Amino acid sequence: MNLPTQRQRAANAIRDRILCWGDPPAPQSDRLVDGWARALLELPAGPEGDKPYVGWLPETSGAKSAAATDAIGSPWDAPTDWDHPNSHLSKDFTVKEVTQGDRRLIPQKDSSEEKKIFILAEFLDKVQADWGRPMGVTSWYRRPGMNAAVGGAEDPQHLPGKAADIYTLEGSPREFEPCLDEQAWSDRAWGYGVASGKGFTHLDLRKGRIRWWC
Repeated sequence: MNLPTQRQRAANAIRDRILCWGDPPAPQSDRLVDGWARALLELPAGPEGDKPYVGWLPETSGAKSAAATDAIGSPWDAPTDWDHPNSHLSKDFTVKEVTQGDRRLIPQKDSSEEKKIFILAEFLDKVQADWGRPMGVTSWYRRPGMNAAVGGAEDPQHLPGKAADIYTLEGSPREFEPCLDEQAWSDRAWGYGVASGKGFTHLDLRKGRIRWWC
């Protein structure tokens, strides 16, 4: 990239952080990185007075400032690459949560299933933000034959990519489901899996206070 010195430094810092996440930027991402660098220079100076300030860039479990979000967006806004497990669907969730290492669970590009997976990922970001701790996923998208093999319902929400079975990686599982009921998932469907001894909570995109025991 032929960028002015400050923007080149900012772009390099951004690319270095992306490399730390484990996914090298593709050559076609140069224009996107340039855009982040340009916007980054418009932010206020950092705590040490340096500019460009790259301190907002999050670690994998960190959070960035609202100002940076509004000005720049985020590296996980890049198109999802389903061939790379660590490619982001949203801020906090990646391909590996959907596929669980099984390439048969990669949805068809631009399909209804893929779109629903992206929508659910954004909702799960909000759940994790409300909970304030990292979450794991045991099951997300399923194909019909695979769903039958695990004893799934005939037409579950997992088939169109509209459901995920999640669990908390930190904190009390017994406190997790009440948090869902009171905050991020108060007006959507979910099943009591922790309370029923299954070890996970089923969430899906249906609207309304739909509750059941898994």
